[in-house]
Amino acid sequence: MMDTYKAANDLLQKLVGLYDAGTGMGTWSISIYDTAWVSLVSRPDPEGSIRWVFPECFEFICNAQLVDGSWRAPGCNDFDDAIINTLACLLSLKRHQRLGVGPLDLADRAGKAVDFLKGVVTEWKVVSVERIAFEMILPRLLELLEDEGIRFNIPDRDLFYDIYERKLKKVNLEGMYQPDAIRTGALHSLEAFVGKCDFDRLAHHKRDGNFFASPASTAAYLMSISVWDEEAENYLRRVIRQFESYGYGAVSCAWPTTVMEFAWSVCNIMESGFELKQLDQNLLARIGDVLHSYLTCENGIIGFAPNVTPDADDTSKALATLLHIGKPFRFDDMLDAFELPTHFQCYQHERNPSVTVNCNVLMALLHHPEPDKYSKQILKASEFVLSEYWNAGKLVQDKWHISPWYPALVMTRAMTTVLYLSGQGLLKDVPENLITAKIPTVLFKILSCMLQTQNEDGSWGDNGNPEETADCVLSLARLASLPCASSFHGQITAAIASGRRYLEPWVSKELNATSLIWIEKVLYSIECICRSYVIAALHAPVPTYLPENLPSAGLDVCFDSLFSVDEDLPTKFDRKL
Repeated sequence: MMDTYKAANDLLQKLVGLYDAGTGMGTWSISIYDTAWVSLVSRPDPEGSIRWVFPECFEFICNAQLVDGSWRAPGCNDFDDAIINTLACLLSLKRHQRLGVGPLDLADRAGKAVDFLKGVVTEWKVVSVERIAFEMILPRLLELLEDEGIRFNIPDRDLFYDIYERKLKKVNLEGMYQPDAIRTGALHSLEAFVGKCDFDRLAHHKRDGNFFASPASTAAYLMSISVWDEEAENYLRRVIRQFESYGYGAVSCAWPTTVMEFAWSVCNIMESGFELKQLDQNLLARIGDVLHSYLTCENGIIGFAPNVTPDADDTSKALATLLHIGKPFRFDDMLDAFELPTHFQCYQHERNPSVTVNCNVLMALLHHPEPDKYSKQILKASEFVLSEYWNAGKLVQDKWHISPWYPALVMTRAMTTVLYLSGQGLLKDVPENLITAKIPTVLFKILSCMLQTQNEDGSWGDNGNPEETADCVLSLARLASLPCASSFHGQITAAIASGRRYLEPWVSKELNATSLIWIEKVLYSIECICRSYVIAALHAPVPTYLPENLPSAGLDVCFDSLFSVDEDLPTKFDRKL
């Protein structure tokens, strides 16, 4: 039997070992999209001719082009990503071709990319694509390609450009030029503003050589300034070195990502039954010190790394981590920054709210030593996420993840914790109908979908995704606590056992090429966080909560009534990618 404590401590050692106090750490997967933008950076040499600053990035994308002319990240067949990657790489090919630099077959490569795009964009539903800053990035990419003489007939182009124009009006460039300007999410996607703003007037937003920890955004800045910036160049070289093992010249969507990787990994371990005293206290203390110092420096709210725009997701995870390891930090700053009348926002001015962000905020509040102190916020977040699941025809899809199983996991974690605390006599302000009706019904909906969609090899997801499988095993371990699931105990334990047999070999395997299910400008995975899910799933007790510690009144709900609520539930969940 696997020693999950050793695996957890090994992961903590890896996280701390990768961390550098000056630069941070990060284990996100590579991004062909960002690599293409870095390959576009050039500067005049002393003789006045153009010198490409990162030829290794251009060589990487040339080597990564597929036979059909497209670019896809290893292990990812996502349709939207293939088009976004190929548009960015085609722009780099055309720029290099125009300046007579690159392989002899550059024109043929560009022609294949054009043929691929023309063959697929006619079926592209651009209005429904969910990627970070997509509504800003795509129009600018199309415009830059038109400058190179290439035009694509995108369906719903006029409608999409209306969205683009409305979004542009929300970006206050003049305000961003001011020395005391608030750092906004637009700094993560400055490539959308190439040729549209004065990059020389944005230099004060640079931190540690980068803009919002984004290689593409930093590359756009270097492409556009009048005086060369060595610090920004050095940042990109540092990122290239970080990802040499994936192929020299590749970069990720973001680096560093210290806060996210520390906080998510520790939370996954601590929320899955690991005993604190059996984990390496020195490593946990080091992680706690880093997170505590970041929160202190940034007034109690934090992003996925220091010096990026704070968000509720990473802030709540960092606060929960500090609670788990006994180094608590104040919650009030998070509430002041992100609480809205009906839910919690992830970022200010976001277009649509996130179920997973509200669940993560909820989990932090529920872990507080005095959860009743935040009963108003707990009820608000609970009602929001329950309503999203109650009204969904199938399972909820979230804007930060393409898989339905990650939202299902965080929902299951949050709602079973609400039930557990209610059973302990806490959360007295939570209405009885949530405890006795809504929560059990929603959780049973998640349970039934999971039991129906497990693959024959014990995995979940297309082609057996280890992170999605871990999400489902962790969910089932909690759902097994419910009195109303007792009739399905055999099925649940068998599903968990089968899922764990599938997961066990993944503890020692490379994970980044198999779990591209997180949403950024393109899809990505996170090696350390994915590993923490796998380790947590192999360890989590079943049931996570003993049934006698759950409120019993109303939970032995008639299964006929539950099925009547979900009579349209498919026998096989059809997930759209």
